[in-house]
Amino acid sequence: MREAVQADVDAIVELIESKRVQLAAWEPNFWRKAEGSADMSRAFLSGQIEASEVVLLVADDTKGLAGCLQAKPTFVPPVYSPTGTTWMVDDFVVTEGAWDTAGAALLQALKLRTIGQQAGQLIFPVPHKDVEAASFFETHGLSPTTVWWTLPHQA
Repeated sequence: MREAVQADVDAIVELIESKRVQLAAWEPNFWRKAEGSADMSRAFLSGQIEASEVVLLVADDTKGLAGCLQAKPTFVPPVYSPTGTTWMVDDFVVTEGAWDTAGAALLQALKLRTIGQQAGQLIFPVPHKDVEAASFFETHGLSPTTVWWTLPHQA
């Protein structure tokens, strides 16, 4: 596990794009992949690597990139008062079957990296059909807090 560098961007985009295809199969309206999403992600991630407030981590295995995780501090509505800073994980993707290895290493690294920045909570959006990810988070002591329900707009 390590900090991502510019040379990782193409591999990160490839991993994220493969996840987007899976997400769109699960929920075609909500997760519909935009035209040019890979190019947009490439430009966005290149900037995130340089951003001091962003944590962008990658995990490697013998085959190459096994996972990536991106997180940054996020706004909490003033009617809530969690202890410490709230961090939103925007992307947390691992290759098939790598939650217990790459996933665990990335989660641990994020905890260590954000604890020095007074992290009070880490938020991980998980699609409800991603049973493998949900199981991983439950195993690591996280609890579900919110489910989004969507209704496709009928024109």
